[in-house]
Amino acid sequence: HHDNQARYAIDETVEFAKAIELARNKFSEEDTLIVVTSDHSHSVSFSGYPNRGNDIFGTAGTGKDGIPYMTISYANGLGFNKHVDKAKGERANVRNMADAAADNFEFPATLPVELETHGGEDVAVYASGPWSHLFTGSYEQNVIPHMMAYASCIGNGLKACKN
Repeated sequence: HHDNQARYAIDETVEFAKAIELARNKFSEEDTLIVVTSDHSHSVSFSGYPNRGNDIFGTAGTGKDGIPYMTISYANGLGFNKHVDKAKGERANVRNMADAAADNFEFPATLPVELETHGGEDVAVYASGPWSHLFTGSYEQNVIPHMMAYASCIGNGLKACKN
């Protein structure tokens, strides 16, 4: 996401999902706690009302300026320079960009900065296995490792196990 390259970011998410699936298939949910979370979000956004089955990497509609806008965009990042003609003060037409289907295509950004910044919203915590019921709701980041240690019966703090 830092380079506004949404295709790479989504590919990495798919690979991460495969790794989680592999772990779930290899180990028993009865005795294996799996916790998935993140330390931050990004300023990526999914916008518009694209038709069902529309390519997520494509356009989602047309702005009041008559130029199509992409379903995926960022609040800030390198994509600003690619998608805004500063001399004319208008957005560039993504349909005229030869590299729009490239893996390293930079998606549009509203604010020009060297690298896209992190977002500020809470991130999800997903868990399965023993003591996964502890991982529901919103937490300060520093609490999650303590919950994992408690459930895993490791560390110097409180432990779920009796031994």
